[in-house]
Amino acid sequence: MFLGVTLVLPEDGRERRHVGLVVSDPSHRPALPAGEDLPPLSVVVAARDEEADLLALLEALARQTHPRFEVVLVDDASTDRTPQIARDWIDALPDDRGDEDGVTGRLVRVEDPKPPRKKHALTRGVAAARHPLLAFTDADCTPPPGWLEALARAHTAFAHDGDDAGSDRTSAAPLLIGYSPYRRAEDASLLNRFARWETFFAGALAAGACGLGRPYMAVGRNLSYPRALFERIGGFAATSSAPRPSSRPTRRPRGARGFVRSAATPPPGASTPPPPARTSPPST
Repeated sequence: MFLGVTLVLPEDGRERRHVGLVVSDPSHRPALPAGEDLPPLSVVVAARDEEADLLALLEALARQTHPRFEVVLVDDASTDRTPQIARDWIDALPDDRGDEDGVTGRLVRVEDPKPPRKKHALTRGVAAARHPLLAFTDADCTPPPGWLEALARAHTAFAHDGDDAGSDRTSAAPLLIGYSPYRRAEDASLLNRFARWETFFAGALAAGACGLGRPYMAVGRNLSYPRALFERIGGFAATSSAPRPSSRPTRRPRGARGFVRSAATPPPGASTPPPPARTSPPST
């Protein structure tokens, strides 16, 4: 099961309220208009000392069914083999691709990390991205093969909704919010069970709030929005002092409301490794 939420941020500030919650069937795929291809995306990942998990993410991205995307890996001054793993993967990509075709990758090195570090690294990645549509996940996640295709289809379907409704949707920008669960640990301890339940419950509440037009959160490990939206609201500047990093834009125009849309990606979404054994549950 995957909860796909689209938060519409109108550029003109006018209120558009849409109420509803869609729990998607993984077999559902929004149809593309005749003769139209899936738009390319830039996947932005900030990594800091992630040598243990980064290769699994890159391999998961290599299995994506979307034919055109780039991976922008931002090395946030790592002290381990993170940049070398990223460089080796990028160098192994096929050479017979054009500027807009196939899978491409680039490594962005942060030599002068600044607080808040993750937001700073992600901002560098967004600046380096080539494509208008951005997707975000974390270095310790493993998105399923249909993840990017589902996001691209949802962006395309949103852009053409106004054609059927007789209204112009070009003045709105979608923010696609995905559910991202913890993986089941081998021992399935009480802590792991609680963390997985809490993550699911928090995701359901967030989706419901968007459906009611009162969005209040998203997770940065399964998220997509246009770069133009990031730039229009000033990126992370509005919450640069916030203690918890995220890759969602942090300010919405006055009057913006929620619009719920299925992003329809196969389960389990962009999953995250189980939390380590400890006495108190971690924050997500």
